[in-house]
Amino acid sequence: MGMVTVGMVTVRCPITGGEIATGIETDPETLAHLPNVDVAVHCPECGEKHFWSRENAYVADETNGGKMRCAACDAGLEKSWSNRTAVSSKRV
Repeated sequence: MGMVTVGMVTVRCPITGGEIATGIETDPETLAHLPNVDVAVHCPECGEKHFWSRENAYVADETNGGKMRCAACDAGLEKSWSNRTAVSSKRV
């Protein structure tokens, strides 16, 4: 059995494009099997609350500065943030 590399589940701020660490550490395989539900996260980039799901998240690989994408993302299921952001803590 090989070694599993874990990293921080990360999403992008739809306003600034900056990275937002969700506070969840996992590996890409586990991320791909998470339920596809919207989760709120406070954005340190713009100060707003945004909603993310596994479809627009990736696992940041701190060992080489790269990104380990989840299987759902690699399958082209990534959705636009435009319908998933919250302004002033209200869903759009």
